[in-house]
Amino acid sequence: VSDMYFVVFSDALTDVAYICLVFLPLVSLFAKISPKHIEATSFAFLASMANLRAGVRAWIGSLVNDLFVGVSQDDLSQYWKLVLIGLICSVTPLIFLCLVPKRQAVVALQQRQQ
Repeated sequence: VSDMYFVVFSDALTDVAYICLVFLPLVSLFAKISPKHIEATSFAFLASMANLRAGVRAWIGSLVNDLFVGVSQDDLSQYWKLVLIGLICSVTPLIFLCLVPKRQAVVALQQRQQ
């Protein structure tokens, strides 16, 4: 497989993996645990964090490449390492799903506050 095809395919694959494994679960989680009448604010916050993530991701990706991997436009031989690092970083938040409160706990907390 040509290096350029690998770059394009892996970038598209990691973006889809991020949307499926991180963004969509967060959107549905926010929809379930948001108090009434601030759902739009919660969604706007989540969308702004996703946009901020894109800029920070590019900056950190460049930093990791410059410090550890050394991929350039002329030499893509180590690009697979960057893809692997990106995939691991995209899946890592799944480890922390156990810290998210269950719906019953959120409902009980909302009832106590009223």
